[in-house]
Amino acid sequence: MRQMQDKINGLPGVPPPLDRASRTCYEESPFNRRITEVGIPRKFIAPSMKIFDGTSDPGEHVAQYKQHMMAMSLHLDQREACMCRGFGGTLSGPALSWFVNLPNEVINSFAELVDLFNQQFASSRVLEKRTSDLYRVVQ
Repeated sequence: MRQMQDKINGLPGVPPPLDRASRTCYEESPFNRRITEVGIPRKFIAPSMKIFDGTSDPGEHVAQYKQHMMAMSLHLDQREACMCRGFGGTLSGPALSWFVNLPNEVINSFAELVDLFNQQFASSRVLEKRTSDLYRVVQ
């Protein structure tokens, strides 16, 4: 059976087989246990806002996300965990791929998540244009 599968996989144009998810894949998280073990309130609803796909300003996305989250009435003990765990729901495309491929238990706080996010998508930042920038133009 294995030889037959190897022959099929060797044919041109045949996509590689999909990897099976591990039985504990639901436990995988980029957040440490301090964040993942906090109970999320039953009435918690992730903010409905524009989804970040990696092409707009990451700083603006974080600012909007923080504003939405601060408007929710969350207990202080739950606020950081909710902010961390809800952030992935505001991402799509390359940004979501980056987020789900973070190693397990590398993020200890929302500040760390924001730092990693800003580093990853720094090239998408919208930079302020100043008149002094014109002095650097050479013809």
